[in-house]
Amino acid sequence: MQRIRPISGAWLACYAELLLALDATDRRLRFGAPATDAAVRAHVAALTARGAMVLAMFRDGALAGAVELAPDGTAVELAIVVAPPARRRGIAWRLLRAALAVARGSEARVQILAENRAMRRLAVRGGFVLRPSGAEMLGVRPLERRIGGNSLAAA
Repeated sequence: MQRIRPISGAWLACYAELLLALDATDRRLRFGAPATDAAVRAHVAALTARGAMVLAMFRDGALAGAVELAPDGTAVELAIVVAPPARRRGIAWRLLRAALAVARGSEARVQILAENRAMRRLAVRGGFVLRPSGAEMLGVRPLERRIGGNSLAAA
């Protein structure tokens, strides 16, 4: 079984490569708007300065997926990406659970384009309450929300 672990420093280059490998549609779904290669590189370079953490899952030596946890006042904003060949294997769910365990004690938020059905389903499964906000859905997960009778704080 693959472990999820925080990455930083030179390992963030792997994360940048994952984001850069996304096609135009997946990049737009991830960032909420079209993102050039330069914008993606700048985003990754700014993560550490913003106090963000990246949790990553490697599979067969390659980065299969990652979740960003970015502080936003008293909340933590999450952003998940899974490499296309690794999708539909439960990786996003495992990343979300790991992120919520790290962020426990803080409200968790996600911003999702309304058309991103997979991420909307994942957010609802993870206990987020989704509200429309223009072309996006804003998801908020109150503290210690229970999923399927189990607290994610223990995940």
